[in-house]
Amino acid sequence: MIQVSDRQLTIAFIQEAVQAGARERLACQELGITQRTLQRWRSDRSPLEDQRPHTIKKAPSHKLSEPEVQ
Repeated sequence: MIQVSDRQLTIAFIQEAVQAGARERLACQELGITQRTLQRWRSDRSPLEDQRPHTIKKAPSHKLSEPEVQ
């Protein structure tokens, strides 16, 4: 998972590189992300932070009950 601060820093680095004349695709490639990832990070519809830690996980339907465990 990439932290919010790292995302914002990456966006700033790429923006700076593009303003200096670099191609966005190549700047993304240098930092190890795809151009599509950068587009998602910039999107207003995308949450700033990773939402996976906040999800509620259901127990598997085939999980043993307490009496079965004992």
